[in-house]
Amino acid sequence: VLVINPPPPVGFSYCLPAGPSGSGTSCGKWNDTRTSYHNMEFLKSFFANYPEFLENPFYLTGESYAGIYVPTLGREVLKYNEAKSAKEPEINIKGFAVGDACVGSKVNCGAEGPRSTVEFFRGHGQFSAKTHALLHSWCTPAELDRPGPWSPSCTQALKVMDKEIGGYFEYSLYDECWGENDLVKGPKGHPRQRAG
Repeated sequence: VLVINPPPPVGFSYCLPAGPSGSGTSCGKWNDTRTSYHNMEFLKSFFANYPEFLENPFYLTGESYAGIYVPTLGREVLKYNEAKSAKEPEINIKGFAVGDACVGSKVNCGAEGPRSTVEFFRGHGQFSAKTHALLHSWCTPAELDRPGPWSPSCTQALKVMDKEIGGYFEYSLYDECWGENDLVKGPKGHPRQRAG
């Protein structure tokens, strides 16, 4: 099993040389195209350094946003195999699998409105039933399904929810926050404080 954890600064990924701020976690702007290109460069380097793995069947797997990364990297591997020179080794790709995958390139994987956030955090008891009822009375179903703009009353209800939620680590709701990107930003860019 080979684990790739891109783009920096996701997980334990870092940049060499250091990026614009002089930090190994500041590598400039990333997008899906740049990520798949660099993942492919990594694979070519890996197989050049470990040719004993070239004949093994190669499968790509991932979850969540890897629903974008895995197929785009698979496409890069296929393009590489078709265009490689006779001296370059072929990557023995057999297939890919994604679980709980984001399959669109829109914000939040197509769940652009606040509905998924509202229901996720209510389902985990992160804000009150009273505020949940307020949201559903002050926001129309259409507002909860779109990224905005929302009516003033819906915007106010969402602010009440944000205040009650407080801070959280976006990759593990019940874990401690750590690292330079530890707190999800609340309204007006203020760091949210973790709810007790």
